[in-house]
Amino acid sequence: MDNKKLKSSWAAAFTVASVWFGTHVGAGFATGNQVVNYFVQYGWTAAIFPLLAMGILAVVMYIMMKFAKLNGFDNYKDTYRALYPKPWMEIFFEIFYIIIILAAVASCVDGAGGIVKSLIDLPDIICNLVIIALLILLSIFGVDLIIKASTVLSTAILIVTAILVIMGFVVPIDAVAQELATENAAYASIPAIADVTSQKGLEGVWRGVFVYAAFQCVSVPAMIAASTELTHKGVKRASILGWLMTGGALAASGAMLLRWYPILTAIKSTGVDTVASIAARHIGDVMKLPNQSVVTLMGSGYTWLFVVYTILLFCAFVSTSVTLVYSMIQRFEGHCFPKAIKSKAVRSVIVGLIVIGLCYAVSLLGLSTIMSFFTSMDSYTRCIAARDARTARTGTIYAAVLVLIIAGTSTFLGMAGKLILPDLSSSNNVIAALVVELFPHGLKGLVLIGVLSAIMSTADISVLTGSASLTKDIYQRYINPNASDKTLLRVGFGASLFVGVLGAIFGWFTQDIMNILLITFTINSAGLFLPTLGAFFWKKSCSAGAFASMLSATVIAVVWFIGGKVSSLPLFSIDALWPSFGVSAILYVVICLTHHQTPAEQETAEKFYAAK
Repeated sequence: MDNKKLKSSWAAAFTVASVWFGTHVGAGFATGNQVVNYFVQYGWTAAIFPLLAMGILAVVMYIMMKFAKLNGFDNYKDTYRALYPKPWMEIFFEIFYIIIILAAVASCVDGAGGIVKSLIDLPDIICNLVIIALLILLSIFGVDLIIKASTVLSTAILIVTAILVIMGFVVPIDAVAQELATENAAYASIPAIADVTSQKGLEGVWRGVFVYAAFQCVSVPAMIAASTELTHKGVKRASILGWLMTGGALAASGAMLLRWYPILTAIKSTGVDTVASIAARHIGDVMKLPNQSVVTLMGSGYTWLFVVYTILLFCAFVSTSVTLVYSMIQRFEGHCFPKAIKSKAVRSVIVGLIVIGLCYAVSLLGLSTIMSFFTSMDSYTRCIAARDARTARTGTIYAAVLVLIIAGTSTFLGMAGKLILPDLSSSNNVIAALVVELFPHGLKGLVLIGVLSAIMSTADISVLTGSASLTKDIYQRYINPNASDKTLLRVGFGASLFVGVLGAIFGWFTQDIMNILLITFTINSAGLFLPTLGAFFWKKSCSAGAFASMLSATVIAVVWFIGGKVSSLPLFSIDALWPSFGVSAILYVVICLTHHQTPAEQETAEKFYAAK
C-alpha cells in the first residue's frame, strides 16, 4: 500500500462507494422485500428512516476504513484482530460472519440462476454453473476488478432503480385500482395508507434504523479492502457518496412502494392474486416480491419495464455475491497451500470454488446439515482408530472421494425414482422400489444386501460410539472409576443394546428419514459446532462449557420441534437452528471465560497446542 499513489478524487471515492452499494443491493433490495419489511409497513417514515439507517452505517464505514488505513491494514481479518485482541472474540466474529456470507451468497446464486433459467430454458444446474463461473471470474483478479465491476453494476442498478421509481409514481394508481375492481369485486374497496401501515413508532425506529443498519454492516469487510488506495479525505468522500447512494435508493424505493402499499395489501388479504385483464403473469406473494408485483400491476403496456426490472435483479444478485465472495478469497487465499501453490490466481480460484460450493450446498441442504458435517462423532472415531496421523490424513481424502461418488449416485437414484415411480408413497423406499421394479431376480438380492450392508456400516459405528460414550464417559468416569475390564464389557453390551433399542423406537415413531435427519443435524450443529471448533482453536475451551452448549441446544431444539407441531405461534416458524445455536454459543463462551479448566484439561490443551 505504501508504494501506491493514493487517491482522493470524487471519482475514486465513487468507485469505492459502489462496492458498498453493490454489496448492499442484493435480493432484499432488488425485490423490495427489505424495503417493505423494514420501512414501508411503518408508514411515511419509509422515506426518512433509510437515510438515518445508512447515515449510521456511513459513520461506521468511515471509522472502520480510517482505522484500517491508519494501521496499514488491507483486509478485515487484520482489522478485526486489532479491534478484538481476544482470541475467542475473533473466533466468534469469524463464525458468524462466515455463516452470513454463506447464507447471502447462496440466496444470490440461486436467485441469479433462476433469472438465467427464465431467459434461457436450460437445466437449473447449468444456470447455476454459469453464475458460479461469472462470480469466480470477477472475484479472482483482485480488488481492482472488483471495484470496476461494482462501479458498472452499481451504476446500472441506480439507473434501473430510478426508472422503476419514476414509473411507479407516474402510472395512475387509481386506474389500476379501478381495473382491479372491474376484474374482481374483492378489490372494490382499496384501503387507505393509514389503515394498512403500522402505528408502532418505537418498533419502526428500532427495526427501520438500528436493526437494518446493524445487519448491513456485512459490507464493512469489502469496504476495508476497496479503500486501500484512498486518502483519508477520499475515505470521507466515499462514506458520504455511499450514504447518498444507498440511503437515497432505499428512500426513493420506499416512497414509491408506500404509494402502492394499499393495493398490495388488498391483494395479500383477499388471496385473489391473478388479474388476467392487467397481466398474464401470476402475482405470487406480493409482500415477498413487491417490486415485481408493482411492475406486473402496471399492465401489458409496461412489458419493457419488466425486462428492465429483470436486469436490475440480475445485477443486484451478482454485485452482492462478487463482493462477498472476494472478501472470503482475500481472507483465506493466503492459507490455501501457499508453499505448494505459488500462483495467487490459482489459490483464489480454489478458495472461490470452495466458498461458492459451500454456498450452493447451503441452498440445497440447509445450514444445519452443512454444520453437522464438522460435528459428526463417527467420523472422528474412525480417524482416531487410524494407525498413525499419515493414515488418518490419507484415509480422509479417500473417504471424501468415495462419499462424493456415493452422494452423486444417491442423488441420481432419487431423480430416477421421481421419474420412473411418480406415484411412490414414501421417498424413504425409493431405492428398494427401484430394485424390485427394474432389476432381474438374481441381482435384486445382491443389491439389497449391499444396501443393507451400507445401512449396517453406519448403524454399527453409531451404536458403538454411543455405547462407548455411555460406558467410558459416564459409567467409568462418574459411577464406577475402578471398574474391571469384564465389568466394562458387560456395561458396554448393555449400553449398545440400550442405544440400539432407543434408536429403533425413535425411528418407529418418526418414520420420515428426512425429519429424523433434520432433528439430529440441528442438535449436532447447534450444540457441537462451536465446542468442536473451540477445542481445536481456543485454549480456554473447557468441558463444562461444551456440556452446557450441547445440553441447551438439545433441549431447545426438541422444544422447538415439538412446539412447531402442536402450536401455531409465529415464533416456532423460525428455524430451530438459530435459537438453539444462539443460546448454546452464549453459554459456551460465557462458561469457558468464567470457568477454570481442570488440571487434566490444561495439560491436554498444552500438549495439543505444542503439537500444533
